[in-house]
Amino acid sequence: MNKLFKIAILMTSGAMALASCQEEFQFEFAEKGPEMSVNCESAAYLGGSIDFSVDVSDEKYPLSVLKAQLFTDLDVEGGKPEPVAEFEVRTKEEGTYEGNLNVPYSVNVADGNMAVVFTAVNTHLGYTYDTLYIAVSRPKYEYLTLKTEDGGEYRMEKKDVVSVPALRSDNYWYGYTGNFPAECKAVIVAPEYEDVPELTFGWSGTGISVGVEDYITFSNGIAGEYEITFNTYDMSAGPFITLEINGVEASVASTDKYAAVVDLTQGGEIKVT
Repeated sequence: MNKLFKIAILMTSGAMALASCQEEFQFEFAEKGPEMSVNCESAAYLGGSIDFSVDVSDEKYPLSVLKAQLFTDLDVEGGKPEPVAEFEVRTKEEGTYEGNLNVPYSVNVADGNMAVVFTAVNTHLGYTYDTLYIAVSRPKYEYLTLKTEDGGEYRMEKKDVVSVPALRSDNYWYGYTGNFPAECKAVIVAPEYEDVPELTFGWSGTGISVGVEDYITFSNGIAGEYEITFNTYDMSAGPFITLEINGVEASVASTDKYAAVVDLTQGGEIKVT
């Protein structure tokens, strides 16, 4: 027993001596990020995509992540810009990585530049950034198709609209005049345009949105001949019956409901027009 006790003491002492000789682990932060070379398209359409390829390498540390982010604006006052599209891939080895970013078909966005920020990271937290500006424009369709609930399809031609001063949305009006019921349920379809796939505009519950297939309820009050219009820039359309409550225009709350905030007094009148 005494011999075993002495051996245990010797083993413990040896382990303590070995531990004291080992240096404390310290993580080494990279002084620079990976080498990165970007090849990216210089122009795109809203609703389309941006293709790119990136060559990444690092002579000192293993690679970690490659990221591409699309921003409508990098200069956001009082906050951090949020990407509207993002791509990320693990870079296990050096080489060329390909990808694409979908450009959302956004409302009230004029032709201009968007920024794509590329970020390459190695395993020792070295970052490399590259920012490219892409010329993005809205598709200028020759026509749109009005598809009604009863199966009808009507070609909506581009309208010539002139206003002073000219509005950005003036170039994006389309219309079709025909015989419709007092309430015409329909969606509007834009054809393929360059790399932009076919887009459907429908009712989202409070307004018209892209990628929605629920019917828009156009309303004219009485059946007969009238024009249905749509604007691909600001998503405005018509006709819709408008309601005013005590002079305040009501907004659409749901498919068959309108709402308005008005001041009421006890015993006062409520006037709906």
